[in-house]
Amino acid sequence: MSEELIPSTELSLFAEQCPLGDESPTTENVDNESVVILDSDEHKIEEIKQWLQHNIPEDICVSWKETSEDRIKELAKFGIKDIFKEWPRYFDSNGYQLIDIDFDTMFPGKSDLMFNKIESVEEAITKELFPSLIKDKLNLTYYDAMLVFYLDCRHYYLINLLHAVITPPRVNKNIKPFITDAQMDMMVHLININNFQQKLDELNESAHNEGLTLQPRVFVVDESPQNLKDFYVCVDNIKYKVGSLIRAIDLVVKMSFVFNIEYSVKSKYVWIFLQRYIYDISSKEKFPKIENILNKLNNVQ
Repeated sequence: MSEELIPSTELSLFAEQCPLGDESPTTENVDNESVVILDSDEHKIEEIKQWLQHNIPEDICVSWKETSEDRIKELAKFGIKDIFKEWPRYFDSNGYQLIDIDFDTMFPGKSDLMFNKIESVEEAITKELFPSLIKDKLNLTYYDAMLVFYLDCRHYYLINLLHAVITPPRVNKNIKPFITDAQMDMMVHLININNFQQKLDELNESAHNEGLTLQPRVFVVDESPQNLKDFYVCVDNIKYKVGSLIRAIDLVVKMSFVFNIEYSVKSKYVWIFLQRYIYDISSKEKFPKIENILNKLNNVQ
Protein backbone atom coordinates (compact mmCIF):
# COMPACT_ATOMS: atom_id res chain seq x y z
CA MET A 1 0.00 0.00 0.00
CA SER A 2 1.18 3.47 -0.80
CA GLU A 3 0.08 4.94 2.53
CA GLU A 4 2.26 4.53 5.55
CA LEU A 5 0.85 2.34 8.27
CA ILE A 6 -0.08 4.18 11.45
CA PRO A 7 1.49 2.66 14.59
CA SER A 8 -1.00 0.86 16.80
CA THR A 9 -0.08 3.16 19.68
CA GLU A 10 -1.57 6.06 17.73
CA LEU A 11 -4.85 4.22 17.33
CA SER A 12 -4.80 3.45 21.04
CA LEU A 13 -4.42 7.14 21.83
CA PHE A 14 -7.31 7.85 19.48
CA ALA A 15 -9.42 5.21 21.19
CA GLU A 16 -8.67 6.75 24.57
CA GLN A 17 -9.90 10.08 23.28
CA CYS A 18 -13.03 8.50 21.81
CA PRO A 19 -14.01 5.53 24.05
CA LEU A 20 -17.26 3.82 23.11
CA GLY A 21 -19.78 4.19 25.90
CA ASP A 22 -17.35 4.74 28.78
CA GLU A 23 -18.60 8.16 29.84
CA SER A 24 -21.64 8.52 32.10
CA PRO A 25 -23.24 11.96 31.74
CA THR A 26 -24.59 13.48 34.90
CA THR A 27 -28.29 14.22 34.72
CA GLU A 28 -31.18 13.75 37.04
CA ASN A 29 -33.58 12.52 34.36
CA VAL A 30 -33.00 8.86 33.33
CA ASP A 31 -34.62 9.26 29.91
CA ASN A 32 -32.51 12.32 29.15
CA GLU A 33 -29.43 10.42 30.29
CA SER A 34 -30.18 7.66 27.77
CA VAL A 35 -30.47 10.24 25.00
CA VAL A 36 -27.20 11.90 26.01
CA ILE A 37 -25.37 8.54 26.08
CA LEU A 38 -26.79 7.63 22.66
CA ASP A 39 -25.74 10.96 21.16
CA SER A 40 -22.29 10.59 22.74
CA ASP A 41 -21.79 7.10 21.29
CA GLU A 42 -22.94 8.17 17.84
CA HIS A 43 -20.56 11.11 17.95
CA LYS A 44 -17.64 8.89 18.91
CA ILE A 45 -18.46 6.35 16.19
CA GLU A 46 -18.55 9.19 13.67
CA GLU A 47 -15.14 10.35 14.90
CA ILE A 48 -13.70 6.86 14.46
CA LYS A 49 -15.22 6.70 10.98
CA GLN A 50 -13.66 10.02 9.98
CA TRP A 51 -10.29 9.00 11.44
CA LEU A 52 -10.34 5.74 9.48
CA GLN A 53 -10.95 7.69 6.27
CA HIS A 54 -7.44 9.13 6.55
CA ASN A 55 -5.46 6.49 8.48
CA ILE A 56 -4.56 2.82 8.17
CA PRO A 57 -3.84 1.46 11.66
CA GLU A 58 -2.03 -1.83 12.05
CA ASP A 59 -4.84 -3.11 14.28
CA ILE A 60 -7.71 -1.80 12.17
CA CYS A 61 -9.84 -4.82 13.05
CA VAL A 62 -10.30 -3.39 16.57
CA SER A 63 -11.89 -0.16 15.36
CA TRP A 64 -13.73 -2.00 12.60
CA LYS A 65 -15.43 -4.37 15.03
CA GLU A 66 -16.35 -1.49 17.33
CA THR A 67 -18.18 0.29 14.52
CA SER A 68 -19.55 -2.76 12.69
CA GLU A 69 -23.18 -2.68 13.87
CA ASP A 70 -23.58 1.03 13.13
CA ARG A 71 -21.77 0.71 9.81
CA ILE A 72 -24.09 -2.09 8.65
CA LYS A 73 -27.13 0.10 9.35
CA GLU A 74 -25.47 2.88 7.38
CA LEU A 75 -24.44 0.68 4.45
CA ALA A 76 -28.05 -0.38 3.90
CA LYS A 77 -28.81 3.22 2.88
CA PHE A 78 -25.90 3.65 0.46
CA GLY A 79 -25.06 2.66 -3.09
CA ILE A 80 -21.73 0.91 -3.48
CA LYS A 81 -19.84 4.01 -4.64
CA ASP A 82 -21.02 5.91 -1.55
CA ILE A 83 -20.01 2.97 0.63
CA PHE A 84 -16.44 3.14 -0.62
CA LYS A 85 -16.41 6.91 -0.23
CA GLU A 86 -17.59 6.79 3.38
CA TRP A 87 -15.51 3.74 4.34
CA PRO A 88 -12.41 3.82 2.07
CA ARG A 89 -10.56 1.16 4.07
CA TYR A 90 -12.53 -1.34 1.99
CA PHE A 91 -10.17 -0.25 -0.81
CA ASP A 92 -7.13 -1.58 1.06
CA SER A 93 -5.52 -4.82 -0.05
CA ASN A 94 -6.81 -6.53 3.11
CA GLY A 95 -10.25 -4.91 2.80
CA TYR A 96 -11.82 -8.34 2.34
CA GLN A 97 -11.01 -9.07 5.99
CA LEU A 98 -13.16 -6.08 6.95
CA ILE A 99 -15.99 -7.59 4.89
CA ASP A 100 -15.55 -10.76 6.98
CA ILE A 101 -16.02 -8.75 10.18
CA ASP A 102 -19.21 -7.07 8.95
CA PHE A 103 -20.63 -10.34 7.63
CA ASP A 104 -19.98 -11.99 10.98
CA THR A 105 -21.87 -9.16 12.68
CA MET A 106 -24.81 -9.72 10.34
CA PHE A 107 -24.74 -13.52 10.58
CA PRO A 108 -22.95 -14.62 13.77
CA GLY A 109 -21.34 -18.04 13.50
CA LYS A 110 -21.66 -18.32 9.71
CA SER A 111 -18.41 -16.68 8.58
CA ASP A 112 -16.38 -19.91 8.42
CA LEU A 113 -19.09 -22.25 7.12
CA MET A 114 -17.67 -22.39 3.60
CA PHE A 115 -14.32 -23.65 4.85
CA ASN A 116 -15.81 -26.00 7.43
CA LYS A 117 -18.34 -27.59 5.07
CA ILE A 118 -16.74 -27.60 1.63
CA GLU A 119 -15.42 -31.18 1.86
CA SER A 120 -18.80 -32.64 2.88
CA VAL A 121 -20.56 -30.41 0.35
CA GLU A 122 -18.27 -31.60 -2.44
CA GLU A 123 -18.84 -35.21 -1.44
CA ALA A 124 -22.64 -34.85 -1.33
CA ILE A 125 -22.86 -32.97 -4.63
CA THR A 126 -20.53 -35.39 -6.40
CA LYS A 127 -22.45 -38.39 -5.12
CA GLU A 128 -26.01 -37.14 -5.66
CA LEU A 129 -25.78 -34.81 -8.68
CA PHE A 130 -22.77 -35.80 -10.77
CA PRO A 131 -22.58 -37.25 -13.34
CA SER A 132 -26.23 -38.36 -13.55
CA LEU A 133 -27.66 -34.85 -13.99
CA ILE A 134 -24.99 -33.63 -16.42
CA LYS A 135 -26.36 -33.82 -19.95
CA ASP A 136 -23.71 -32.32 -22.25
CA LYS A 137 -20.34 -33.71 -23.33
CA LEU A 138 -18.27 -30.65 -22.42
CA ASN A 139 -19.34 -30.71 -18.80
CA LEU A 140 -18.87 -34.47 -18.61
CA THR A 141 -15.22 -33.82 -19.49
CA TYR A 142 -15.15 -31.30 -16.62
CA TYR A 143 -16.46 -34.03 -14.35
CA ASP A 144 -13.65 -36.36 -15.40
CA ALA A 145 -11.09 -33.59 -14.80
CA MET A 146 -12.54 -32.86 -11.37
CA LEU A 147 -11.72 -36.38 -10.23
CA VAL A 148 -8.06 -36.11 -11.19
CA PHE A 149 -6.61 -32.73 -10.33
CA TYR A 150 -5.69 -30.89 -7.14
CA LEU A 151 -7.93 -28.97 -4.73
CA ASP A 152 -8.47 -25.60 -6.41
CA CYS A 153 -8.87 -27.29 -9.78
CA ARG A 154 -11.49 -29.66 -8.33
CA HIS A 155 -13.37 -26.74 -6.85
CA TYR A 156 -13.18 -24.86 -10.16
CA TYR A 157 -14.85 -27.75 -11.98
CA LEU A 158 -17.26 -28.38 -9.10
CA ILE A 159 -18.61 -24.82 -9.30
CA ASN A 160 -18.74 -24.91 -13.10
CA LEU A 161 -20.64 -28.21 -13.05
CA LEU A 162 -23.29 -26.75 -10.76
CA HIS A 163 -24.32 -24.53 -13.68
CA ALA A 164 -24.85 -27.65 -15.78
CA VAL A 165 -27.21 -29.00 -13.11
CA ILE A 166 -28.91 -25.73 -12.10
CA THR A 167 -29.13 -24.21 -15.57
CA PRO A 168 -29.16 -20.40 -15.75
CA PRO A 169 -32.34 -18.31 -15.86
CA ARG A 170 -33.56 -16.23 -18.75
CA VAL A 171 -32.34 -12.65 -18.27
CA ASN A 172 -35.07 -11.09 -20.38
CA LYS A 173 -37.05 -11.89 -23.52
CA ASN A 174 -33.93 -11.37 -25.64
CA ILE A 175 -31.23 -13.01 -23.47
CA LYS A 176 -31.27 -16.69 -22.52
CA PRO A 177 -27.76 -17.59 -21.28
CA PHE A 178 -26.13 -20.89 -22.15
CA ILE A 179 -24.43 -22.95 -19.44
CA THR A 180 -21.05 -21.65 -20.58
CA ASP A 181 -22.32 -18.07 -20.29
CA ALA A 182 -23.26 -18.66 -16.64
CA GLN A 183 -19.93 -20.36 -15.95
CA MET A 184 -17.93 -17.44 -17.34
CA ASP A 185 -20.27 -14.99 -15.63
CA MET A 186 -19.30 -16.42 -12.25
CA MET A 187 -15.61 -17.18 -12.80
CA VAL A 188 -13.33 -15.61 -15.40
CA HIS A 189 -10.20 -17.54 -16.36
CA LEU A 190 -7.18 -15.39 -17.25
CA ILE A 191 -3.92 -16.76 -18.57
CA ASN A 192 -2.04 -13.77 -17.13
CA ILE A 193 -3.12 -11.17 -14.55
CA ASN A 194 -1.69 -8.49 -16.85
CA ASN A 195 -4.77 -9.06 -18.98
CA PHE A 196 -7.06 -8.18 -16.08
CA GLN A 197 -7.94 -4.57 -16.95
CA GLN A 198 -8.50 -5.35 -20.61
CA LYS A 199 -10.84 -8.20 -19.69
CA LEU A 200 -12.64 -6.06 -17.12
CA ASP A 201 -13.23 -3.36 -19.73
CA GLU A 202 -14.60 -5.97 -22.13
CA LEU A 203 -16.95 -7.33 -19.46
CA ASN A 204 -18.19 -3.86 -18.59
CA GLU A 205 -18.86 -3.06 -22.23
CA SER A 206 -20.65 -6.36 -22.79
CA ALA A 207 -22.83 -5.86 -19.69
CA HIS A 208 -23.65 -2.31 -20.80
CA ASN A 209 -24.67 -3.52 -24.25
CA GLU A 210 -27.03 -6.05 -22.68
CA GLY A 211 -28.51 -3.46 -20.31
CA LEU A 212 -26.89 -5.12 -17.28
CA THR A 213 -24.38 -4.06 -14.64
CA LEU A 214 -21.15 -5.84 -13.81
CA GLN A 215 -21.58 -7.46 -10.40
CA PRO A 216 -18.88 -9.01 -8.14
CA ARG A 217 -16.93 -11.62 -10.04
CA VAL A 218 -14.19 -14.18 -9.43
CA PHE A 219 -11.04 -14.21 -11.55
CA VAL A 220 -8.76 -17.26 -11.67
CA VAL A 221 -5.28 -17.06 -13.16
CA ASP A 222 -2.90 -19.48 -14.84
CA GLU A 223 -2.26 -20.90 -18.28
CA SER A 224 -4.60 -23.81 -17.59
CA PRO A 225 -7.51 -24.46 -15.20
CA GLN A 226 -5.65 -27.61 -14.20
CA ASN A 227 -2.98 -25.54 -12.47
CA LEU A 228 -4.67 -22.46 -11.01
CA LYS A 229 -2.43 -20.37 -8.77
CA ASP A 230 -3.94 -16.91 -8.22
CA PHE A 231 -7.46 -15.91 -7.25
CA TYR A 232 -9.11 -12.51 -7.24
CA VAL A 233 -12.49 -10.96 -6.56
CA CYS A 234 -13.41 -7.77 -8.37
CA VAL A 235 -16.18 -5.38 -7.38
CA ASP A 236 -16.56 -1.84 -8.74
CA ASN A 237 -12.89 -1.73 -9.86
CA ILE A 238 -11.60 -2.98 -6.48
CA LYS A 239 -9.50 -6.11 -6.86
CA TYR A 240 -8.91 -8.37 -3.84
CA LYS A 241 -6.33 -11.14 -4.06
CA VAL A 242 -7.19 -14.14 -1.88
CA GLY A 243 -5.63 -17.49 -1.09
CA SER A 244 -7.91 -19.99 -2.84
CA LEU A 245 -10.86 -20.34 -5.15
CA ILE A 246 -13.21 -21.26 -2.32
CA ARG A 247 -12.08 -18.14 -0.44
CA ALA A 248 -12.97 -16.07 -3.50
CA ILE A 249 -16.42 -17.68 -3.74
CA ASP A 250 -16.92 -17.10 -0.02
CA LEU A 251 -16.01 -13.43 -0.38
CA VAL A 252 -18.55 -12.76 -3.13
CA VAL A 253 -21.35 -14.24 -1.01
CA LYS A 254 -20.31 -12.11 1.96
CA MET A 255 -19.97 -8.84 0.05
CA SER A 256 -23.39 -9.34 -1.52
CA PHE A 257 -24.86 -8.99 1.98
CA VAL A 258 -22.46 -6.44 3.44
CA PHE A 259 -22.74 -4.13 0.42
CA ASN A 260 -26.39 -5.04 -0.24
CA ILE A 261 -25.78 -5.89 -3.90
CA GLU A 262 -27.27 -8.54 -6.16
CA TYR A 263 -25.47 -11.52 -7.62
CA SER A 264 -24.69 -11.38 -11.31
CA VAL A 265 -27.92 -12.30 -13.05
CA LYS A 266 -26.63 -14.99 -15.43
CA SER A 267 -24.99 -16.99 -12.63
CA LYS A 268 -27.34 -16.09 -9.78
CA TYR A 269 -28.90 -19.55 -9.48
CA VAL A 270 -25.61 -21.12 -8.40
CA TRP A 271 -24.79 -18.20 -6.10
CA ILE A 272 -28.19 -18.53 -4.41
CA PHE A 273 -27.78 -22.29 -4.16
CA LEU A 274 -24.44 -21.88 -2.35
CA GLN A 275 -25.93 -19.21 -0.08
CA ARG A 276 -28.81 -21.52 0.87
CA TYR A 277 -26.96 -24.83 1.04
CA ILE A 278 -23.70 -23.82 2.70
CA TYR A 279 -24.57 -20.72 4.74
CA ASP A 280 -28.21 -21.62 5.43
CA ILE A 281 -29.26 -18.05 4.60
CA SER A 282 -32.65 -17.67 2.97
CA SER A 283 -33.12 -15.83 -0.32
CA LYS A 284 -35.71 -13.20 -1.23
CA GLU A 285 -37.07 -15.44 -3.95
CA LYS A 286 -37.41 -19.20 -4.31
CA PHE A 287 -36.72 -20.87 -7.63
CA PRO A 288 -37.99 -24.40 -8.45
CA LYS A 289 -34.65 -25.50 -9.94
CA ILE A 290 -32.82 -24.58 -6.74
CA GLU A 291 -35.49 -26.00 -4.46
CA ASN A 292 -35.42 -29.35 -6.26
CA ILE A 293 -31.65 -29.66 -5.88
CA LEU A 294 -31.76 -28.59 -2.23
CA ASN A 295 -34.48 -31.12 -1.48
CA LYS A 296 -32.50 -33.86 -3.20
CA LEU A 297 -29.37 -33.08 -1.18
CA ASN A 298 -31.13 -32.50 2.14
CA ASN A 299 -33.04 -35.77 1.89
CA VAL A 300 -29.83 -37.81 1.94
CA GLN A 301 -28.26 -36.08 4.93
